[in-house]
Amino acid sequence: MKSSMPVTKSTARNPATDPGIVNVLAVDDHIENLVAIEAILASPRYNICSVTSGTEALKQIMHQDFALILMDVQMPGMDGFETAWLIKSRRKSRQIPIIFITAINQAMEHVERGYAVGAIDYIFKPFNPQTLRWKVEALIDYQAYYYEVEAQSRLLQQKAQELEAAYQQLHHVNTNLEQMVEKRTQELLVSNRELQRESEEHKLTKEHFRKVFELSPTLMSIRSLEDGSIVDVNRSWLEVMGYQREDLASLTDQSLYIPQAHSQEGVMLELQGELRNCKVKFLTKNGLVHHGLLSTELLYTRGAQQVLAVVTDVTEMVELQKEVNRLDRLHLVGEMAASIGHEIRNPMTAVRGFLQLLATEENVGSQEYYELMISELDRANDIISVFLDLAGNKAVKLHLNSINEIIATIYPLLSAEALHGDKNIVLELGEVAPLLLDEKEIRQLIMNLCRNGLEAMPSGGAIYIKTWQQEDEVILTVRDQGPGIAAELMEKIGTPFVTTKATGTGLGLPVCFSIAHRHKARVDIQTGKTGTSISVIFPIDQAVPLQHSPSGSAQASLDQSFNEANTI
Repeated sequence: MKSSMPVTKSTARNPATDPGIVNVLAVDDHIENLVAIEAILASPRYNICSVTSGTEALKQIMHQDFALILMDVQMPGMDGFETAWLIKSRRKSRQIPIIFITAINQAMEHVERGYAVGAIDYIFKPFNPQTLRWKVEALIDYQAYYYEVEAQSRLLQQKAQELEAAYQQLHHVNTNLEQMVEKRTQELLVSNRELQRESEEHKLTKEHFRKVFELSPTLMSIRSLEDGSIVDVNRSWLEVMGYQREDLASLTDQSLYIPQAHSQEGVMLELQGELRNCKVKFLTKNGLVHHGLLSTELLYTRGAQQVLAVVTDVTEMVELQKEVNRLDRLHLVGEMAASIGHEIRNPMTAVRGFLQLLATEENVGSQEYYELMISELDRANDIISVFLDLAGNKAVKLHLNSINEIIATIYPLLSAEALHGDKNIVLELGEVAPLLLDEKEIRQLIMNLCRNGLEAMPSGGAIYIKTWQQEDEVILTVRDQGPGIAAELMEKIGTPFVTTKATGTGLGLPVCFSIAHRHKARVDIQTGKTGTSISVIFPIDQAVPLQHSPSGSAQASLDQSFNEANTI
């Protein structure tokens, strides 16, 4: 619930009397959010000042200095964008870093607007508390480093002016020369000691920056603008990309990031200037494609131009969004199927009955037409049955079953279909634990996967059905020797009515995905020019001892299936 009146809250310690304390301003019209931020950033180092409106934030900035501002975007009256613009308009406060925190405006135009008014970062709720603490600490250290460098520059200018004044004085003063020289010498010695002390502090600041760089969870790299060589990378970059430091020399002319809007290669995107949250794809050393948000910043080190590239790896979020979208489509189609299937079947049943009556009467000359219409109605009914299999609320009867026994049971039928097309079925059944399965649905899943593979292969090919157990999962893999799935179709795999076959309905794979979902299993698809491999990974729901030999009913069923297949 939003607060009805502005609230200003600050911790007890005063930065004015304690130089080790830094001020942090939190602006949010939700008091509970302010309490959460104060709890996350609770530290003897920070003095958290909390306000509930942009107007109160401006008042606080006029009375005291802040090292960082955490700003909510959506606020009544003056919103976060307008408040940030006013803060950046004042000379005294324009250097204060601003981080926007929002749970609503995640669209790119809102993010771009936030950076346009001067924000240095953008965090979406819910956020990781540890990530917020790291970012706040890094920005405060950076701001402290900036003020120290600025103070050092002013001190150096002051010392230079003093030296110039001393030099002019030496030219005009002829009396007490030795005393004046001694006095100035002492002053210079004091200045030299002060500079040495400041140099030591500067080294310490560099060490702090190095720690922030090395421990950041984002992928950070520094490249030379002159030849594109990689100067340095942090630990997260090496872990995600899979390279060793000795491999960096070979990546001089290689583009590591490719914009998602187009796929041209060879463009050194990270050297094209300053970027902010550019959507990119990048390839690891192991050949895995990751998604990320790339931001770059120009650096000047010892007279050389370099660029700092920061990449936030959002691969898991992208893959999760794809899976959610696919499940939403399946759920929608399933709901439609469940709601209209009954209404369609009722009139179809009546029409089929009357056609059968008409076919038995005196219309002997039209017998073949009636039979054709009846067969077409039966085919439509079969399609509706498959359509209903997509329903997400379909009841399943789970019993403890051996997936190897199910495969052995349907092997004769699969082998017959394969032999009819001059193809072959090869079984590679390993020792697996029994699972809680709906036998009818698993039979349908295996049949659909094998038929898809058989239809995709030319004569002489083979389908490999393999089962094995890996830790607490049982894996079923169906691999064909077809031409593979086109890249443009991979994004749509599992979507109802998407098919490459001239006579297909596009419901086979969606039904397999629905069956896997009802069994709490996941589907993994690997495809290439030499074939496609589809794996269904089942969790072991019940601890059942794993048999050390394929003896018993499963072996007997398998032997019988092989004998039946040889007689077909």
